[in-house]
Amino acid sequence: MLLSDIFNYWMVCVICTTYNQSGYIIDALDGFVIQQTDFPFVCCIVDDASTDGEQEVIRKYVDENFDIQDISIAFDKDVDYGHVSFAQHKTNKNCYFAVIYLKENHYRKKSKKPYIKEWEDNAKYIALCEGDDYWTDPLKLQKQVDFLEGHPDFSLCCHRYKIYNQNEGTWDDDYVKRLFEESPNGFSFSNVDNLNRAWITKTVTLVYRNGLVDQSVLAKYQYRCDAHLNFHLLCVGLGYCFPFIGAVYRRCDSGVFSVLDKKERLRRWCRIRCEMLKFNVTDKVLRDHVFVRIRKYLYDHQICREEINVVRVVWKSFYKTEGFSKAFVAAKKIMGSYVKGLKR
Repeated sequence: MLLSDIFNYWMVCVICTTYNQSGYIIDALDGFVIQQTDFPFVCCIVDDASTDGEQEVIRKYVDENFDIQDISIAFDKDVDYGHVSFAQHKTNKNCYFAVIYLKENHYRKKSKKPYIKEWEDNAKYIALCEGDDYWTDPLKLQKQVDFLEGHPDFSLCCHRYKIYNQNEGTWDDDYVKRLFEESPNGFSFSNVDNLNRAWITKTVTLVYRNGLVDQSVLAKYQYRCDAHLNFHLLCVGLGYCFPFIGAVYRRCDSGVFSVLDKKERLRRWCRIRCEMLKFNVTDKVLRDHVFVRIRKYLYDHQICREEINVVRVVWKSFYKTEGFSKAFVAAKKIMGSYVKGLKR
């Protein structure tokens, strides 16, 4: 098979970005290669210039488990941003790895990532898994792709997971456990559910239909994260959550969000939601979600500059969609929440 043929052959592109997770990355890689599918999938693994030896760990794994000698498929090449290795798994012939070793850290630069785009452009579906998380169900991809193939009105699907607290060595249930008390066989959901009932679309569980969201829409966000992607996907289609537990979300010191203290988490929430609402100011579902949360933060007297910015954008959303009278009422409720917080 020619390499040019393979590039048009993916059913799924798995995107895994990782940095300084040398102690965990093997679990993620193992979770990819155990996938049993009747279609080919490529795992685009991007090491963001790790300094803890992770690149060497990945290289060794690829050398031991992938057919790097098959020059009709495999290749290694230097590029301006680093080095790229591509190969097919020795026994799982539907599994391909495209490993990108960056020579400079791109996360802090917030730079564009064309090295991912060239792989995901040739896939029908996208799956996500960060380097410190991992998949446990070998039929995960097959189940999710089969569902999306049969339900064109759904833009994404996900499933249950377990939470592993790395430092304590303990396990927790996922955030969606209670939702399955009402729907044990799975359920569909919208933006209303994902924003207000629970954060259903955990990154490690997600598979979504490629091409539904214009990348220019996501590129405008300075604080872009999975919340933006999921919001826009659910604007154009439904989501579905399976009852099977197919992955592990790891809480550890290497996690971007896990290492933040309570105050910095609030600031991050404010920056992200303020920006989302600013660019989607007439979306009442998003606005009502932010409105409820910001009142709670004010009541708890967790005040910061970013929080005031959110209040301004919420008021603007009410004004633009429901007029001055509703905006005035909303402002009174926000001020009331703040005053009650002062009196506690």
